[in-house]
Amino acid sequence: MNKAEALLMKEKKYLLGNYARPDDFIPVKGKGSYLFDINGKKYLDFVAGIAVNALGHQHPAVLKALSTQAKKFLHVSNLYHNGLDADAAEVLVENTCADRAFFCNSGTEANEAAIKFARRYCIRKCGKEKFEIITFNNAFHGRTYGALSATPQAKYQEDFGPMLGGFKYVDFNDAAALEKAFSANTCAVMMEFLQGEGGGYSASKDFVNTIAELCKKYNALLIADEVQCGLGRTGLFMSHQEYDVKPDIITLAKPIGLGLPLGSVLMTEAIASEIKPGDHGTTFGGNPAALAITQVILGKVADKKFLAGVRKKGALLMKLLSNVKSDQIAGVRGKGLWVCVEMKDKAGDIINALRKNGLLTVKAGAQCIRFLPPLNVSESEIKAAVKIFEKTLTQGL
Repeated sequence: MNKAEALLMKEKKYLLGNYARPDDFIPVKGKGSYLFDINGKKYLDFVAGIAVNALGHQHPAVLKALSTQAKKFLHVSNLYHNGLDADAAEVLVENTCADRAFFCNSGTEANEAAIKFARRYCIRKCGKEKFEIITFNNAFHGRTYGALSATPQAKYQEDFGPMLGGFKYVDFNDAAALEKAFSANTCAVMMEFLQGEGGGYSASKDFVNTIAELCKKYNALLIADEVQCGLGRTGLFMSHQEYDVKPDIITLAKPIGLGLPLGSVLMTEAIASEIKPGDHGTTFGGNPAALAITQVILGKVADKKFLAGVRKKGALLMKLLSNVKSDQIAGVRGKGLWVCVEMKDKAGDIINALRKNGLLTVKAGAQCIRFLPPLNVSESEIKAAVKIFEKTLTQGL
């Protein structure tokens, strides 16, 4: 029995089988935009930890920040000041419409907190009936009960018992249905401006304008879920910044910790003023190691030249993928370095074939293939990835 077989056997014996992992790929090392497996094979990593590894693998500044902090302490709890959280909050606040930041461990936790903060604010300001939150079909906000209840997809909710009450679901970009869903009891609209797991569909500007008008009319909040598409992924500091809106709450995770667990909730001063010591918290949230690393990515995505580079490389990726000739492709869409190719049939077999040919990609729904390279990916690496994609479709599976 070789090393890979022994590892797979141990996993199957001891781990919960809730992940469908390929048995022919066991990564052991990463460098830049590449991963290397247990057999030494090299892969272009256009999954990037599902949009987490925004600066690739083994980025020198990330390694230095982690090492420096590890020599001080990894955890002291939120009972004490650590300074790193204030440094990160300053960058986030100064580059958004927010006034305050809270740090947690993940996107799901960030969305859970956003739900709590929104309801706390609206109930205290407008009464106990103002707790309803509108979300959109095919959205994904997380897997804990509040975030799962905000995620109107049967495949995630099925047989997990009753969901948390107070949510209404509306079709994305359907302004008429949205208007019908609003009422005096509407607390907030929670949305991804680009639906990540839902297939890469973007909110239209007219739809976002309607949301803003209805929120103002009904004194409701706008919660922007930027977990997958914030912090440079679409070529902007936040994906919602291409629209003429200012969310009341913004949730972040994925790239903010560059691989370590970290999430954040940004909010207005009015909302923050309703949260007092003891109202919400987390043991590990905003841990020093993750916050030391986040300074690296925040420094990058606060740089307009870096973001311009993301937009330029995203346009190249979109152009090259759009030029691939194949009757299997139904369409290409996305923004910045969040690009997906919709296939006419299920995408799983193609993703498996791409992996065997040295390119890692990930599904978005049943029929879409997501390309999520590191934000510092090179143009030559983008061209190489598209060549693998085109060759795989041409040669068959």
